[in-house]
Amino acid sequence: MFRDQVVNTLKKKAEAAQSRTFSKWMNMHLSNAEVVDLFKDLNDGVVLHSLLQNLSGEEYKLPNKKRGTRGLMRFHKVENVEASMKFIRDKEVRLEAMGGQDIVDGNVTLTLGLIWNIILRFQLADVEIEGEDAKSAKEALLRWCQRKTAGYPNVKVENFTTSWRDGLAFNAIIHKHRPDLIDFAALKPENALMNLKSAFDIAEKELGIVSLIDPEDVLEFCDEKSILTYLVGYYHKFAKMEQDNVWQKRLQNAMQFQVETERDEDSFELVTEGLMNWIHEKISWLKNRNFANSVDGVKESMQEFKIYRVTEKPPKFVQKGNLEAQLYSIHMRRRAGNRKNYHVPQDKDIKRLNASWNELEKEEHEREYALRDELRRQERLEQLAAKFQRKAALRKDWMDERSDMMRVEEFGTTLSQITASVKKEDMAATEVDAYNDRFNSIHIIQQLLADGNYHSAESIASTCSSLDGQWEELMDVLDTRRFKINELQLLFKVHSDMDEAILFIEDKSKAISAAPLGQLVEDVAELQERHTQLETDISAFAKAVNEKLHVTVKKMEETKHTQTESVKHKRKEIKKAFEHLQKQALHRRDLLDQNMKFTMFMQDCQSAQTWIADRLAKATSTDLGSSLAAVHKLTQRHELLGTDMTAYKKSTFDAVVATGNELVSDNNYAAPSVAQAIDDLQFAWEKMNKGFEQREIGLKLALDAHQYLEEGNEADSWMTSRSPFITSTDFGKDEHASWTLLQQFSQLVDDLQGYAKVIARLQKQCDSIAALPQPDSNVVHEASVAVVTSVATPAPTPLATPIKQKPKRKKKKKRKKKKAQVEALYAYSARRDKEVSLVKGEILTVKSMKDDKWWKVVNDEGKAGYVPANYVQLLPSQDDGDSDDDEEEEEEEEE
Repeated sequence: MFRDQVVNTLKKKAEAAQSRTFSKWMNMHLSNAEVVDLFKDLNDGVVLHSLLQNLSGEEYKLPNKKRGTRGLMRFHKVENVEASMKFIRDKEVRLEAMGGQDIVDGNVTLTLGLIWNIILRFQLADVEIEGEDAKSAKEALLRWCQRKTAGYPNVKVENFTTSWRDGLAFNAIIHKHRPDLIDFAALKPENALMNLKSAFDIAEKELGIVSLIDPEDVLEFCDEKSILTYLVGYYHKFAKMEQDNVWQKRLQNAMQFQVETERDEDSFELVTEGLMNWIHEKISWLKNRNFANSVDGVKESMQEFKIYRVTEKPPKFVQKGNLEAQLYSIHMRRRAGNRKNYHVPQDKDIKRLNASWNELEKEEHEREYALRDELRRQERLEQLAAKFQRKAALRKDWMDERSDMMRVEEFGTTLSQITASVKKEDMAATEVDAYNDRFNSIHIIQQLLADGNYHSAESIASTCSSLDGQWEELMDVLDTRRFKINELQLLFKVHSDMDEAILFIEDKSKAISAAPLGQLVEDVAELQERHTQLETDISAFAKAVNEKLHVTVKKMEETKHTQTESVKHKRKEIKKAFEHLQKQALHRRDLLDQNMKFTMFMQDCQSAQTWIADRLAKATSTDLGSSLAAVHKLTQRHELLGTDMTAYKKSTFDAVVATGNELVSDNNYAAPSVAQAIDDLQFAWEKMNKGFEQREIGLKLALDAHQYLEEGNEADSWMTSRSPFITSTDFGKDEHASWTLLQQFSQLVDDLQGYAKVIARLQKQCDSIAALPQPDSNVVHEASVAVVTSVATPAPTPLATPIKQKPKRKKKKKRKKKKAQVEALYAYSARRDKEVSLVKGEILTVKSMKDDKWWKVVNDEGKAGYVPANYVQLLPSQDDGDSDDDEEEEEEEEE
């Protein structure tokens, strides 16, 4: 807060000091106006217009002038001020952030800034100090003040503020130019106000310099712009006095040095002319760039240049310096004699001489660099030439070595050897291609030597041309070798491919020929899958070989290979071989399909045989039952078997036979075996069917016989129960008893007469049974001989009279079961240690049938092992009979 107050206070003091100084300065330059209040008197632009015209000596139009006592309106004032500001800007004065309205409104800061810019442009701009280069008028004025006050005690001018506060600097400037006006030694630094008043009064009264600032302002607050404005008056006053003194001295000394000056001028012109001629001659020599085209020649030119620089040039340089000193002396004398400057003839002017000497120095410098560059260039050319010769020798040796190697054409006699040779050739080609860049490098060197105008460029070009010819020959040999080895590789490769194809065809053909057809459905299915894969492999390999050979033949045709036709012919043969192999595979496919149908048929046929074998014992059984109930039970079972046989024949048996007939009609490869199997199956069915029919006859006969015996036994019982009455000797003890017996006898006679019909019917029934057809025991035996060997129980024959009243029963007797046996249907070779081999028709004993697919059996040699269940047929049991009650015991009845 305090700092801001101090700053504002100082600012107001500065503005007040500047306002007073600028007002006095303006009044000094105004003839028809007076500035009392700077900020009010400038707001209409009229005073500003007059000030600028007086300072510049130029006129410009004021847009609005006062008429009478009437004042101008605000916008008129703004237009006037803007016109003046435009005039100032046209003088290349920059008025930043300032407009006419700011001056009209009496803006203190901008108004003071405007007046200060005018002072700088029209007062300080012409401040100059001879012999010094100041950056600005302010700096020039400061240096002028420093020069004028130099040597005065207690005076040190460093700025335009504090350096002037004690007044000694103002007094020193006045004393420097008018020492008669001031006793500077009597002045004391502590009497600042007195010093300031004394200096300002003397300056205004004796020198006519208006006091633009007050001593109190300087003492209290040194404003830089105010002091600058005041000091400009000192500068203009004393600068004019100094100029007058110089001209006076020159006039006094002019005549004294006239003669000497003219003599020196003549001497100067004569020597200058000679030096100029020498410079021009050397410049022409230095510009010459026709150096010798060799290292030695350039070195001689450099030695000549060294002699010029060391021996010839230094005296001329001294002579030039003497001329400059002489000309300076001439000028000094003319200036001392107050004569106008010596006009040197145009061709002998020192500036021209210096320019020519500078040109000489430049050309000398350039010739030195040119000689060095030329020497370096010649040395580089020599180095390049040596490098070229070295590289050319290496290239020639390398090409000679490669040419000797390529004359040997031993590529090999096998594909692997030729492939290795191809790799070597590729490596050689890669090496040659890589060496091509190295080879081209000598062309680059040769071109550089030619471009550099090497003295032996023609010899270098001849060597390069010779190497080019040798390189082209090497490329031709390499191309020829490539063509030959590529032909060989292509030929061996195609023969390798064809040999591989032939070997493949032979292997697959042998495999197809030697492959089994399989005996089981599972084996045939597996073989079919393998054959499908084989066919796929054959097709894929044939396609690949065909495509490969096609590409190879096309490539051979493009390269015009000599063995093209031979390969084409061999390809046709391979194609035919593949076609034959595919036909062979197709034929095997057909055989496998036929075998699959055959094995499936045989499997179905075996199942049918097994079914027949399982039921044949029942169909041909000789057990006709030992009682009427047993006969009824056997008859019911026989009827069920008949129904089962009918259904099986329709659903399975006929289909198996039809399938077999279809295989025969389709000419299956196993058609004879199929026909034989059909015949065997039909024969077995026929035998079973005949046995079934004979058993049916026997059962019917047994049923009638047992019914007759039942009724005969009843008749016998009836007669036996009445026989005692008939044979009795009791005729009665009395009449009543006799009568009763008579009545009973009469009744018996009536009963006997009535029962005679029953006896007649039984006789008729017996005759009828005797007349019934008897079962053919031979047919039953033939049907069951393949399955079981048994003794048939003959059917009982009906009797006319009973022999015994009650049948006699034997004790129950247990049967001993025999072990099951199987017959081999097909031959089988054991594949594992746990298996046994089979011979078709061989009988084996069964040890275990727990597994549906594999049964454990024992052969005649006593060797036990497993065989496929579908390769054998279970033989019927060898028991004496197969009655309903024979499962645990047998009951025999006898009369």
